Parts: sequence; structure tokens; C-alpha cells
Amino acid sequence: KHSEVSLSNVTIGSSAFLQCGITELTLENCDLNGTKIFDNNTIEKLTLSETDIPDEMFYCDSYIKTLVAEDSVLGSMSFVGCTELENVSVSGGEIKSDAFLECPSLETVTIDNIDSVGGFAFNNCQALKTVEVNATEISEYAFSMCTSLKNVKLGDNVEIIGDAVFEGCASLAELELPETVTEIGKV
Repeated sequence: KHSEVSLSNVTIGSSAFLQCGITELTLENCDLNGTKIFDNNTIEKLTLSETDIPDEMFYCDSYIKTLVAEDSVLGSMSFVGCTELENVSVSGGEIKSDAFLECPSLETVTIDNIDSVGGFAFNNCQALKTVEVNATEISEYAFSMCTSLKNVKLGDNVEIIGDAVFEGCASLAELELPETVTEIGKV
């Protein structure tokens, strides 16, 4: 069963779409105001535009494989432990601390035109291989313990790299810093 749901310009409250069999979800300019809004669905693809995700909204979800977010704030711990998440693409907005902590299947992350990647945002995503980041600040431990991380491309907007951002990334052999970097934290 395949169910696509597209919502725009609406406030969505607690349990509104609980157990609805949604497999693809698109949210544009929505206000998510409550808990368990999308619990017990099988959402594989989540697309966001101008929709902020509250803290812990998709905590330990076991279906989302792809996330595309544009001009959205992804709350703290909003996607922690999402076991099937493979690809994340974020353009505009913000990624809060611990947002994607310990997502074991995450392989590719593309971040463009955001102010900051929060501390521990992608910490311990052990399958993560490729990262492209164009954010003003990459906060402490953002990609630490990503043991499979091999390819990192930092964009020309990067100015601040926090403490131990790539600590424990044993597969990362080389990292080229753009000329725009003005501050690097403890290694």
C-alpha cells in the first residue's frame, strides 16, 4: 500500500495522522503543534519546505529513508536513531543539536546555505560516507565517531569549525579547508 500525503499552510495537532499508512509525506509551511502527529506510519520519504520539526518528532523512526528539507528548522533529537534513514539533504534553515545522532544507515548528507549545524548533530552515524557542508558554523562533535566517513566537502560559507567535529572519523584521510574558515576548535 502506497499513500502520499501533501499538506500546506496548516496547523497540525497531536495524533492527527496517527496510524494512517502514510508512505510519502510533504509538508509546506505547516505548524506542527503537538506530539505523536505522525506516529505508527511507514513514511519512507519526508519532504519539508518552511516547516519546522519539533524536538524528538521522528525519534527512533524505523521507516524514513530520505529526508529533503528546505528553509526548515530541524529540532534537537528530531531524527535520533532513525534506523533506515540513508540520505539527508538540507537547504536553508537550521539543524539543531543531536538532530541525527546515531542513525546507523545514513550514508549521504548534503547541507547548503544554513547558519549552523548543531553540536553532535550527526554523531555516531557509522555508515556515513559522504558529507557536503556549506554552513557558517559546524558545531562541536557534529560528525564525530562517523567511522566510515571518507569524503567531506566544505563550502565557501564555512567560517567556524567547532571542537572535535571529525573526532573518531578513522576513514577520513584528507580534509581541505576553504579560505573562509576563521576559527577551528580543539582537535
